[in-house]
This record gives sequence, C-alpha cells and structure tokens, in this order.
Amino acid sequence: MSLSIDQLNAITEKYYVKKLFDSIFDSNVLLRKMKNGGSYKSADGGTQIYVPLNYAVASSKGWYSGADTLSTADSDNITSAAYDWKSLYAGVAITEEDELKNSGQAQQVNLLKSKIQIAEKTLKDDLGTGLFSDGSDPKSIVGLRDIVAVDQTVGGISQTDNAWWRGQVDSSTTTLTIAAMNQVFQDCTIDSEHKLTKDS
Repeated sequence: MSLSIDQLNAITEKYYVKKLFDSIFDSNVLLRKMKNGGSYKSADGGTQIYVPLNYAVASSKGWYSGADTLSTADSDNITSAAYDWKSLYAGVAITEEDELKNSGQAQQVNLLKSKIQIAEKTLKDDLGTGLFSDGSDPKSIVGLRDIVAVDQTVGGISQTDNAWWRGQVDSSTTTLTIAAMNQVFQDCTIDSEHKLTKDS
C-alpha cells in the first residue's frame, strides 16, 4: 500500500525562507518618480479637483514709443480643468481557521501581513497601470494616453475644440531620435516651464 507521506517527510521539518518574495508585480517607475518628485500629493477635500490653467496670452500687449496710447483691455485667459475623485481598492480576506493554522511556532511567514502587503502592491500596480490608461474606463484616473491625445475631453475641456489643450504630436518624424524628442520637448517648453500641451 502506498502512503502519501514518506518516512523522511513524516519526521523532518521543512526549511522556510521567512520572507514572501514578489514574482508577479511589474515595476512602477512613473509612480515612483511622481511620489519622489513631489507630484504625488494628498488633497484636502472638495467636490471636485480643480487645476487652474493659463490658456491664452495677454491680448493687451505690443511695442510702444513715447506717449503712445496703450491698450488696457482685459482678456479672459484663465480657466480650470475639473477632475472627479477616483477610488481604488484591494480586498484582504482571511478565514479564522487559516489564521489559527498560521500561528504560533508553525507560522513561518505571517499570512495576514503577507496578504496586506500583496494588497498594497496590487494597489500600486493598478495605479501604475492607470497612469498610462487611455480614458476608456470612466472609473479610472485620467492616464497619460488620454492626456496627450488630440481628440478627448480631459478635465471637462475638449481637446477637439481647444487646440491649446491637445497633446503635442509629431506626425512627420519616422525615426525616433534624441533630436526629434528634444524638438517636441522644446515645443512644450516656455521659459523653465514644461507642459504636455502647447498654447496655439
């Protein structure tokens, strides 16, 4: 008669490395850079998140000489992008029986703590994926593929109707080079400010 546990396994403990190793989650380089660079901030309430935007140059401007009459006309050149709050969750479930089995001297790795760590990594992974999303999921955060598009509505502002809110697109370059990327970067730069869209 064959037995499922042989003599050596019946009387010898298993050796466990007392750490849970990650073999599933991708690296979140953009999320890490945003958090480390200060772009990742907690908000302090409000029905929506408003981001004030300067969308046009001053219309009262120009060269003058001597006692020329200068225009003092006011121009509307400030608006706001309005974003809805987004929520992300990862559940942690554990039965009382599993918690009892994973306790005392028999516990090599804490099951509950491991599940909480996995949930935290899951949230970071999903948030990292959301940063590159295209706006197809209305419950997700606004992702980069949505922001740099030319025909979306982002923050309540239509890119189709407002050229200054469209992504900078280079449709003529066929080979990706540092020079080509630098040109687009320069097109999106005024003084020391860098942006994803350019005023028309």
